[in-house]
Amino acid sequence: MEAERDILTQLAGLAADIGPGLEPPGYSELLQEVTEAVRSLLKAQACSVAVLDRSEETLTFVAASGAGAERVLGAQMPAGEGIAGWVVASGQSITVSDVTKDPRFAAEVAASTGYVPDALWALPLEDDGDVLGVMEVLDARAETNAEVERAVALLSHQAALALRVSLTFENLGAVFFRAVAGAVDDVDLSEALRGAGSGARKPAGDLGELAWLFYELGKLGPEERTAAVRMLSTFVSYAQARDPSA
Repeated sequence: MEAERDILTQLAGLAADIGPGLEPPGYSELLQEVTEAVRSLLKAQACSVAVLDRSEETLTFVAASGAGAERVLGAQMPAGEGIAGWVVASGQSITVSDVTKDPRFAAEVAASTGYVPDALWALPLEDDGDVLGVMEVLDARAETNAEVERAVALLSHQAALALRVSLTFENLGAVFFRAVAGAVDDVDLSEALRGAGSGARKPAGDLGELAWLFYELGKLGPEERTAAVRMLSTFVSYAQARDPSA
């Protein structure tokens, strides 16, 4: 039984890796272009994007341009530390004019990149109220005004959408595992698969649940499916009417 569980654990990890393997082309390039555009717009020394893992324990830098860019890519830090960690926890942007006077500044992380800034601007990357990551702008020299801030907000939103798409793809592994669990006849194996799938990394659990419901719906008759589509269409129309920006 122990050997079977070990195999299921390995399969769960493999399933969780399926999504990133199907990551849409251009994801990394888009994030890189966003950091370059923001750095150019603000005449900054550097700009980077860090993504928050869904356990909300780690921030990983996935795009960077400017000073220290090569060394910061792939770097990780606890999500509860540094100014970036504060932005994740609060969901608010912050400007620090002198990082040496801010106790939240993660000096060791900055030093590891080979570039320690004097000032920084950190913004949460949000989508539908969820903080998915952080953008940091180091030593910006350009004068900011309402137009520049709107442009940066638009670019940061594009980065957040890219992160959302990536997290959705990552969740496909858990969806796959649950679908397999529903397809097997052996009750014990099915429950074991469900448990392994639940333990796998699931960055977007609600989307996984929705996909599972569609799988279950597919096993029903055409009349039930038609009724479900009508109800879902009605709900989407209602939600869009409540939120015109949707």
